[in-house]
Amino acid sequence: ISRHYKGKGGLLALDLRGRGRSGKPKAGSYGMKQHAADVIRVMDHFHIARAVLAGHSMGAFVVEQVALDYPERVTSLVLLDGGWARATTETELSEDVQAGLKRAFGRLAMTFETPLHYMQYWFPHITHEEEIDRDYAEMLRYDLEETSEGTFRPRPHGEACMEDAQWLGTCGPCAQGLALVKCPVWIVHASSGFIDGSVPLLEESALETLKASLDVRGILQLPSSNHYTMLFDPH
Repeated sequence: ISRHYKGKGGLLALDLRGRGRSGKPKAGSYGMKQHAADVIRVMDHFHIARAVLAGHSMGAFVVEQVALDYPERVTSLVLLDGGWARATTETELSEDVQAGLKRAFGRLAMTFETPLHYMQYWFPHITHEEEIDRDYAEMLRYDLEETSEGTFRPRPHGEACMEDAQWLGTCGPCAQGLALVKCPVWIVHASSGFIDGSVPLLEESALETLKASLDVRGILQLPSSNHYTMLFDPH
């Protein structure tokens, strides 16, 4: 994004707590409200009074929470394949979504011999790193840390990811709650879910609910993309 960004203002990205190179506090320290407070702390540190906030996947839920808790600090939101309203009745996830979540969470308890082995976890057909998008490969490398045994493991903290998922399932805003977001919203979503050809995470019904709840100014679907590749292919 930074390579293609042509806006007048700056661009700032942060690792949420429990991810990347940010701290990994103990259980009970997570949830969208805590992440939203962290976003404000970063804005305060850089003396940013108001900003356009963009979030991908869980990050979309985080920026929605910032808009709910700190509306005076948000100019507008960009939701990237996330941020749908919490269902108020019990619903079962599709097989595609369940498989995608299992893969994403399953890696957190694994170690990998090399970064290439980690890339092959996501792309079983490749034999060389150069076979995937350069930015995607860089992101996967950043997702790893080296262990004392010389192997590699994902940086995200398992307890953080589980606690955040539970928070979204029980405390995330429903359609009525999202209606309290008053700033303009743009939505960008992939044409497939976690893998090519799977059901999109933002299906038509989810998009209709967002359109009814939020001040949506535009919706863009990226063709031939999935939840991950949408971030890396500018075409």
